[in-house]
Amino acid sequence: MHFTSALALLSVAAVVSADQIRSNTNGLCLDVPDGVNGPNKIRLTDCCKAKHSNWTIVANPKNVNEVMIRHTEGITDNNNNGWCVDHYPDRTGPNPTLWECNYEFSQYFTRDPNTVLGADSFVKRNKLHELAVLPGDGANSLANFGPIEPATAKRVHFEWTIVK
Repeated sequence: MHFTSALALLSVAAVVSADQIRSNTNGLCLDVPDGVNGPNKIRLTDCCKAKHSNWTIVANPKNVNEVMIRHTEGITDNNNNGWCVDHYPDRTGPNPTLWECNYEFSQYFTRDPNTVLGADSFVKRNKLHELAVLPGDGANSLANFGPIEPATAKRVHFEWTIVK
């Protein structure tokens, strides 16, 4: 599903879904194998349907060009804050962390227009970092935010697929 398509759907009605976010680089998915019982690092693991690897993309009600990546475990309705992908370098370093959803800038992302058709990307609001798979990242590696590269670079390590 394209990022803009997801935004259109979510702006009409907020929906809690159980999607996987799969890397186009190595086929691994974002996962929280340690569970959502506190601030935990997000890892790349083999894709599975287990509850610890399910996410929902939630539109920012104040800016339809931004989304949050919210973990679906423990979400019973759209008013439950739950746990979100968070990247606040002073707290998390280069790695995103699962943090209580607080609707702050560290939890909002935009789509990179240089992403190929059919893929999604998650750019930090500051436009300096993007959710990435770094060279050599394999199963159980920590997810990363890397510096944004120009459109002319081979960008596949920034591209993700939302899998229903």
